[in-house]
Amino acid sequence: MRSTAYSVLIEPSGQIVNITPLMATGVPLIDEAAREMITNSEPFPHVPPDYPQIRTLITIMIPMYPR
Repeated sequence: MRSTAYSVLIEPSGQIVNITPLMATGVPLIDEAAREMITNSEPFPHVPPDYPQIRTLITIMIPMYPR
């Protein structure tokens, strides 16, 4: 199994500000597909109104399983 990981900075509105690769699988097509999965998930859920309305940094790790 290979994994890829990205750091994702998100606005309180759920919009992605930045995606930074943290770990690559070594297969560029797989890494790009994982990045597209994150991008296509936008917008993320809004931050609840009672939370600080600041940008949030999350880490997303995606395991890739061979067929």
